[in-house]
Amino acid sequence: MLCHFDHAATVWYSCSSQSFKTKLQTTQNKLIRAVSKLHPRTHLDAVHFRKVSILKVENRAVQIKSGVAHKIVNKTAPPYLADLLNPKRLNLSHNTRGSLSNFIAMRFQTYFGKNTLAYTATCLWNELPMSLKLISNERSFKSNLKKWLPN
Repeated sequence: MLCHFDHAATVWYSCSSQSFKTKLQTTQNKLIRAVSKLHPRTHLDAVHFRKVSILKVENRAVQIKSGVAHKIVNKTAPPYLADLLNPKRLNLSHNTRGSLSNFIAMRFQTYFGKNTLAYTATCLWNELPMSLKLISNERSFKSNLKKWLPN
C-alpha cells in the first residue's frame, strides 16, 4: 500500500481535503492494527508506528517532499526539478545564518500556490535542522529525517 501512497504524494497530498487526509490516516491505523494483531479499537501511539517502521501519513508526505528537496540540493534530482528551489545564496550580497542552506519561498496570491511542490518543499527544507541538511547520502538523510519527524 505504501508504494501506492508514495506515487505522486508530493503533488496530491497538499491539495487534499482534511477529511480525505483523516480517511487515509484511519486506513493506515487499521492496517497497523491488523499487521500487529491488535484489537480494532486499540489506541495507537508512537510505539506502534515505530514497531512496524512506518510514519504517520502526514509525516510520510513530509519525508517524501523533503527527499525531493534533498535530491535537488545534492544534484541527484531529474533536470526538470533543478529549478524548483530558489537558493538564498544567489540572492543575497551577504551571508546570514541560513543563507548557505535555505531557499527562498515563492510568493503566491492564492491559497493554491501554497500547495505547490515548489512552495511546500522550500518551507519544509528551511525548517530542517542544519545537521540533516548537511547529510549528502540519500539513504542516511531519509533515515535520520524519519527519526527527527514526530510520530
